[in-house]
Amino acid sequence: MIVPMKHVTVLCLLPDQEAALDALREMSVVHVTPVVTPDSEDLEKVQEGLLAAREAMGILESLGPVPGARGTLASPGERVVEIRALVQKRKELAARAESLDREAELQRPFGLVDPEQLCRLREKGVRVQVFQIPPRTDLPSVEGCMTHLLGEDKAGRYIAVIAREDVDFPGRAIPWPERSPAVVDAEQGEVRDRREKVESRLRELAGYAGDLSRHIDELEAKEAFLIARDGMGTWERIAYLAGYCPEESVPLLQESARAHGWGLLMRDPKADEDVPTLLRSPVWARPIKVIFDLIGILPGYRELDVSAIFLLFYSLFFAMLVSDAGYGMLFLALTGGVARLAKRVPREVPRLLGVLSVCTIVWGVLTGSYFGVQMESLPAPMRNVAIPWLRDDANLMQLCFVIGTVHLVLAHGWAMVRLGFRLAALAQLGWIGVTLTMYYLAMNMILDRPLPGFVLPMFLVAVASVALFMTPLKAMKEEWPNHMMLPLSVVGNFGDVVSYVRLFAVGSAGTAISVAFNDMAVGGGIHGVGDGLVAAIILFLAHGLNILLAGLGVIVHGVRLNTLEFSGHLGMQWTGVPFRPFRKEG
Repeated sequence: MIVPMKHVTVLCLLPDQEAALDALREMSVVHVTPVVTPDSEDLEKVQEGLLAAREAMGILESLGPVPGARGTLASPGERVVEIRALVQKRKELAARAESLDREAELQRPFGLVDPEQLCRLREKGVRVQVFQIPPRTDLPSVEGCMTHLLGEDKAGRYIAVIAREDVDFPGRAIPWPERSPAVVDAEQGEVRDRREKVESRLRELAGYAGDLSRHIDELEAKEAFLIARDGMGTWERIAYLAGYCPEESVPLLQESARAHGWGLLMRDPKADEDVPTLLRSPVWARPIKVIFDLIGILPGYRELDVSAIFLLFYSLFFAMLVSDAGYGMLFLALTGGVARLAKRVPREVPRLLGVLSVCTIVWGVLTGSYFGVQMESLPAPMRNVAIPWLRDDANLMQLCFVIGTVHLVLAHGWAMVRLGFRLAALAQLGWIGVTLTMYYLAMNMILDRPLPGFVLPMFLVAVASVALFMTPLKAMKEEWPNHMMLPLSVVGNFGDVVSYVRLFAVGSAGTAISVAFNDMAVGGGIHGVGDGLVAAIILFLAHGLNILLAGLGVIVHGVRLNTLEFSGHLGMQWTGVPFRPFRKEG
């Protein structure tokens, strides 16, 4: 359920402002909303430090895990400054190394010639020039000069021309570099050494990532405190703070107000207020919060807690999209490994993975799907458990339409119950009739099933009910365009029902891929160790790719059917703002 909230205003004497905030922070029951825009030098300073610390933490995390503890990080603020300076130095050295590489590349045609030696030769009346001629071209013969091939590459041949004065040589003249290769090489070595020292120091500091993380937590706690303090309103000698408190925690807040001598005002939230959402789903449905957090969605305060239905249908969608008991067993083994080894993973993660894995195994057993092995090749017990009806493509498509219809009818039914004895509830009843009509229409158009005689009258009554009761009379002036869009909404309803066929399409595609690769790997038989090794590699890579594709399908299709199709018919917009109580930890 979505926990009911009360809007609260806490009043205290101005000198007791920070003490009141400390006490509220200890209780951790009020989601603070600033009365005025928080603004102070203290807050600006903390936010700047927090931004720099997060940037430094991101840099250390990019280095990957660094083995070995480093003890306690002294002066975290100074280390943040050092990390940022090291990163800036790393950028500068990288740019200088790139510049030196370009300079060395330009020097390559000249070999190891020192420009200073050329200057001394010029003083003695000897001119040395370099020209580039096309590749695979013979060296031209020019009177009064000597030529020497310095080298060649795909761009051309490089010729040194030695004479008493500058000559007109056929080819493109290349100017001598200003510095010798030895000088450039020495600077490149120096830059490499400096870059290694910078990287070494960054890796050393990465060992303190845990302490830096705690420093960030402290800064976040300071920021939250200052935002609450600077966001309080004042009137003469009174300071006051506003926010939202769960109804169940109101007695605790009242008791604290009496103990500290605060004033306390409470009221129900207004319709136009952005009330934070505190979601408290049934224990068995809480694993679905992992998906909510992953894709960043949350029901609005005035919306519905769909966790239970979301988990039930998402588990079914997952099983049908993966559609392989073998993969489900692999997922279950992975779940056990995560639960045992990854101690820091939230406990809801392995729970969700376990539910999804078991559902996938059950569906795979019922359909006789095990790593794409043909039904006739399975042991008799596995064949006997499988349900033949589920092996037929037409039956599976029909099942998808049934699931989609039930899913969408549940959405409209829930919306109807929520509306109670209002006329708008009849519009939701009409949408149920429209959805049932679209089911029979999909069965007729796609599976060539006969259309029952009652469908057309039901459809006409349903559309009339929607058109008459979808908009209250007092809102008709503003919302009449919705009636103009009603035909498109009806067509969209058909598309929504049909869209559930993706459960069949994606699952069948995955099975077909497994079968094809199995045939490729072992279809011709295994006649030796080499054949067995090749077959094992093909099977490993193929099924690994198929599992990745199945995972992508679950993310795209399984989530979509819940967050778009179902939620759209229920009228949910996922506008929730998380309830974040004011507390000590950031």
